[in-house]
Amino acid sequence: MNRESFVKDSSVNDFIQWLSIKLDAGFIHSYTDRRTQKVWDCISIYDAYKKYQWGGKGFQKNAETLDKLSSDLKNGIENKDTAKCSTACLEILRWGGVLRGNREKIKGSESLVQYLKDAKKKLATGKIESRDFYKEVYMNSGFTKIYSLYIDDFIIYDSRVGAALGFLVRRYCEEKKLDKIPELLRFAYGNSKGGTNRNPSIGDYKFPLLRNAGYYDNHIENNLKANWLLKEVLSYPSAFKNIPEQRQLRALEAALFMIGYEVPDKSEK
Repeated sequence: MNRESFVKDSSVNDFIQWLSIKLDAGFIHSYTDRRTQKVWDCISIYDAYKKYQWGGKGFQKNAETLDKLSSDLKNGIENKDTAKCSTACLEILRWGGVLRGNREKIKGSESLVQYLKDAKKKLATGKIESRDFYKEVYMNSGFTKIYSLYIDDFIIYDSRVGAALGFLVRRYCEEKKLDKIPELLRFAYGNSKGGTNRNPSIGDYKFPLLRNAGYYDNHIENNLKANWLLKEVLSYPSAFKNIPEQRQLRALEAALFMIGYEVPDKSEK
């Protein structure tokens, strides 16, 4: 399956059009942040982007940080500077709060620059290849952040983004009164460590668990599909067009990150 066949699939295309309308209005969501005990809510996906927070900072400050980390990473790779590349990767993981468990993988790689170049070639083909094709590509919630800052139009696909995509698909299925989730829209979610619900499944609408064990399982496939879907959604008119083009995909990803902190385990109809 390639990008073109994915976005032109009838079910995917219908969802993209449905989602494009929700960018500016018609999507209400709320939850209580377990850490701050404050209620977070949004009235649209764009509103969720405007209310993005990470590390005590809003979208603009985090985007500036990521721009710098991306530049450092790319420069390290371009100049074959393993030390600089490694430092950038570790800072990316530290920013994302996923340094633990990934630090050793970075520090233990003597060929990190070549590894990332090879990973990019595999992840940027515009296709979803066989499992064997990705067997040398390491993927988890930490490495998706590294790839996102190295590869163009590659989002960070973590438990929160997966939960948000699944929740939006569920809402779409409920509104359309579908009997089941279209297969290409069964985005995988990851469980939370803090007790919040990130499983968007309900009734006949069942979503798979995000799986990665140091090798390709379903994380890469979900990441690639999400890249393509969100990029296509942004081709439609919305308030996201007011954001500099190079940051629009990051902004939509940020909105999903906020939405996916917790999803309801029952229908909101």
